[in-house]
Amino acid sequence: MNTRNTTDVRWSIVFVTSVYPHAQAYGAQQRVLNMLRALRQLGDVSIVLLVDPPVDAERLRKTRDEFGEVTVFEVRETPLTTLGQRLRFEFDPRQTNTSFYGIGETDRDRLVGMLATHDLAWIHTLRTANECGIHKWPRSVLDLDDIPSQLNATNSRVQSGILRRLKAQRMALIWRRREQRVFERFDMVTVCSEPDRRYLGGGQRVTVVPNGFEEPPSRPARVPAQPPRVGFVGALWGRPNREGIGWFIKDVWPLVKSKSPHARLRLVGEDAGFNLSDDGPDIDQLGYLVDPNDEIGTWSAMVVPIRIGGGTRVKIAQAFSRNCPVVSTTIGAYGYSMKDGEEIAIADDIQAFAQACVRFIDDPAFGSAVAEKAWAKFQSSWTWRAVGDSLTQALVHFFTETERSGARGTG
Repeated sequence: MNTRNTTDVRWSIVFVTSVYPHAQAYGAQQRVLNMLRALRQLGDVSIVLLVDPPVDAERLRKTRDEFGEVTVFEVRETPLTTLGQRLRFEFDPRQTNTSFYGIGETDRDRLVGMLATHDLAWIHTLRTANECGIHKWPRSVLDLDDIPSQLNATNSRVQSGILRRLKAQRMALIWRRREQRVFERFDMVTVCSEPDRRYLGGGQRVTVVPNGFEEPPSRPARVPAQPPRVGFVGALWGRPNREGIGWFIKDVWPLVKSKSPHARLRLVGEDAGFNLSDDGPDIDQLGYLVDPNDEIGTWSAMVVPIRIGGGTRVKIAQAFSRNCPVVSTTIGAYGYSMKDGEEIAIADDIQAFAQACVRFIDDPAFGSAVAEKAWAKFQSSWTWRAVGDSLTQALVHFFTETERSGARGTG
């Protein structure tokens, strides 16, 4: 084993992900892209990309243009065909066939060979790790930015039918058992927030690398439009986004309109075939915008009506980066250390959520004061620059501990 000074060495890193770094912008994509950029400042990064065929040639080209060669492994269906396989899925937390997709044996052997010649394996999400079919990852960090048991537990609370609630609760228990075994499989786990760190039991082997957003060169100007606009950012192929904005349009938006009849709801994000423009009055479905900054700058408030989730929502940091006030559910704001009425408005009740939106519409000075406090916290904690500092600290800690324990190979 070679012992090296962790403050001046460039590490060799295998970065394993199922997300195209140059896909259309969404939360996981933003985290993967900016983690890669930060890791590249610290070492030589080899990307392994798991894709559901066909390969997106344009997104792959953009990734190679920025980061160099990318190793692509295609995932195929791996259905549970026997009773034994189904029982293992239910009761064996070491089972890796959890999404019913996986890479082939030849690709797995190739990946194992890559791991043996690098200092570190960085794996984005437990699902991706499982699709590789590897239980124990050598010299590894699991980036658990979305905790599956929390996702399923919150999903159970919004289901209308008892069978669906029970299914979601069952999946929450199954994933919780798997999460409790992650330290048998990985040397360190990174999460998005301190509450997530505590959820996994705390300790030296779990560390926080928060989500963030790009820092603008100066504080953005905010000019709320007339008639007033309330906005939402989120791709509708994601169930938490689709369920949340559906709840807002059905239950909250009519109350907002009763107090602010001229207000318009602006929806930004890939619609995935879901047309919401006719689901309520004065809804503008704008689709995916490459640069939504100018649009967000015209909003009286961004709404984050998310009721299903684990980890943290990047859209919160995005709103703060644009100097835009936010109205969010508790789950939407999860993981961000903010006070209701100070840097954000937090409401889970239909009436309270609507009242918070109306207040931002009716009182622009209040909205500006809230946005100013949120902007200050964004600059100190949730820019990708700040996140990069957290990542550096996490890796220095990882290598210091593995050098001390003798767990590293020669690289």
